[in-house]
Amino acid sequence: CGAGTVETTFSPEGGGDVVVVDRRTLTGDVNHVVLYHNPLDNVVDLGHIFYSRCLEKRVTPYVCTKKTVFRWQERWVDRQQCAQQ
Repeated sequence: CGAGTVETTFSPEGGGDVVVVDRRTLTGDVNHVVLYHNPLDNVVDLGHIFYSRCLEKRVTPYVCTKKTVFRWQERWVDRQQCAQQ
């Protein structure tokens, strides 16, 4: 992609207002945009693979978790919490 704008939107199932989650201005001649969805339905498999590899390689596993909300995400999180109430 070249220069331009990219938007990530959320469209509620069954209708409702479309929400712009993020909007970025892309500059320069070469840009890459990556979007991922991280459902929790693969956590068991991920844990199994992670710990199996640690055992196989005889390394001590260290797991750090941190719930982080970046400043640009705060409005989105607030909006979702209001919608769930």
